Amino acid sequence: MVGKQLIKKSLRSQVGVTLVELLAVLVILSSVGILVFSLYFTGQKEYEIQEERTTHQQSIQYVFKYITKEIRRKNNFNVNNDNVLLIGNDKYEKVGNILYKNDEILADNIESFLVTPISAKTVHIEIKSKEKYERNYIKAETTITTR
Repeated sequence: MVGKQLIKKSLRSQVGVTLVELLAVLVILSSVGILVFSLYFTGQKEYEIQEERTTHQQSIQYVFKYITKEIRRKNNFNVNNDNVLLIGNDKYEKVGNILYKNDEILADNIESFLVTPISAKTVHIEIKSKEKYERNYIKAETTITTR
């Protein structure tokens, strides 16, 4: 009984929160909020960068698969001095930052498209893709031999 009276008496004497306590809580909550939001936005930005990088890698892989399939299907190719690859009646060339097949866009954000004939039946292709955030380039190369 005596303990309960002491607790009631001490609670009655503490009527409110002091300004210092309120400011301390606000500073702590603000710091935690800023930390949480900065982590969220950093993670979101990194996600966008990785998503773009994956898209570029998939685009380059698609170009390689497509060109390989076309060379093997038509069983011939020719390379001009201007890094223009001719496969049958189809012309693959880079204009600006876009890789075209005839007049169709095959891939974009292409920094370089280098085609080097190794022999009459073998060609080496190197593609560099430029990222939007320009952290670095994605470089891929392949050597294709006709049968």
